[in-house]
Amino acid sequence: MLILEHMRGLAHLPLLVKVGLVAMAFAGLLDVVVHLEASGDGHLHAHTASEASAHLAGLVSMVVIFLGVVIDGVRQSRARRSASGVARKESLDALR
Repeated sequence: MLILEHMRGLAHLPLLVKVGLVAMAFAGLLDVVVHLEASGDGHLHAHTASEASAHLAGLVSMVVIFLGVVIDGVRQSRARRSASGVARKESLDALR
């Protein structure tokens, strides 16, 4: 039940964060598949290009999520400032 409640909260996330979460899930799946493939070769300590690309995909997805959070925070901050400026102006007009 708790998981379903958290899933409902995902609808309120910014679009860029949602894209980043999907990319992170894909990168995580890709990382698991690549590591399982590498372990079958018996070369556990050798890093292949596919492992590096899977890790890079995870890193890029984290950056996308971070940018989504920052951009949304800046947007909300600007909206609050402009709303408080409008309210302040209305209150001065009300005093006249």
